[in-house]
Amino acid sequence: IVLLANRYNLSLGWLIAEHGEMYNDVRAHESCAPCFIDIPVVAPIAAGFPLSVAESEPLERLQIPASLLHLPPPYYAFRVEGESMSPYIIEGDIVILSRDWRDLDLDGRICGFRTQDGITLKKLVYAHRQKTAWLMPLNHDYTPTPYNKDTEDLILFGVLVLSIRKH
Repeated sequence: IVLLANRYNLSLGWLIAEHGEMYNDVRAHESCAPCFIDIPVVAPIAAGFPLSVAESEPLERLQIPASLLHLPPPYYAFRVEGESMSPYIIEGDIVILSRDWRDLDLDGRICGFRTQDGITLKKLVYAHRQKTAWLMPLNHDYTPTPYNKDTEDLILFGVLVLSIRKH
């Protein structure tokens, strides 16, 4: 059980008796050297028009140093397809998102969203007076998308923790 808990950053109390949080806080593990977290690359994510995603086996698995992950788990990794977030995030990059964004101001952060058309990666910008959330591409050749209470479902499912570019 201890090996399982260490491998997947799970709380022993949660594994044994379902007490407390399921995952350990990453910051508690930064003192161990080297600590790596296994993160599955679950699917492609659009940097452009949203992609539909089907349940499947991970595309690959990454071993990421815990010291690079400044938000707590659980984590999901996606391979970027499209150019709407370039030049900062380009096609082929891998982005790691955290599902735990407690106490974090999301305005201006890059996040993963599920829309009626699929999943996409965009910068979230709030227009408080208009009561609208804008999904903003970083590439100025793409158009921002507004969401308010009258538009179709928009689900934020993760906030960007890390972007990896393979050369």
